[in-house]
Amino acid sequence: MIKTEQKAIKILIVEDDSQTRFFMRSALIREGFKEAQSYEDARQSLDYLSRNKVDVALIDCDLDKHLGGIELVSKIRDKKTSSDPTLPIILIVPAKDSKIIQAGIKAGVNDFIVKPVSVKSLVSRVIKASKNRGKLLRDTVSAPIERRDHSRRKEERRHVFLKAPSSLEKREGDDRRDLERRNARKGKKKAVAETKSATK
Repeated sequence: MIKTEQKAIKILIVEDDSQTRFFMRSALIREGFKEAQSYEDARQSLDYLSRNKVDVALIDCDLDKHLGGIELVSKIRDKKTSSDPTLPIILIVPAKDSKIIQAGIKAGVNDFIVKPVSVKSLVSRVIKASKNRGKLLRDTVSAPIERRDHSRRKEERRHVFLKAPSSLEKREGDDRRDLERRNARKGKKKAVAETKSATK
């Protein structure tokens, strides 16, 4: 059962497939959301956003007309021209398409939903996104990447540290052998000198 305050969430659906668009809009209204406006075209959706307050946008990654889904996300995130650059955006993607997911993260989505879309997943993700205005995925995924980079740099430093003693040991070994050779030459000269003094 959806909570009363969640019924007030206004949703924009941008999907060029008529069946998917109808399914999502019908499901959301049936689940108790106050408003779910849908468009098949990115330009129509931008015009709607310029005139209306929206809480969550569901955008298909593969729009056919004028602008693609990723480009639409980038336009909405553009602080210079967008009417609502912090709008929570859920990108609708095909299953396990890593390239589109990476592009969506870079463009500034808040979440993803994978086709075919289930009603349960649709409702839960819309509610979650409405609470996460301004919290982009690229901000949350950068931390693990930075930790991996830090670990890699730490490992590189460790590798250099471990490598350095071996070089030092080699130099010490070379110095030791040089000293032994010098001592041997000195010993030889001393022995020769002692022999000469004994024969006099």
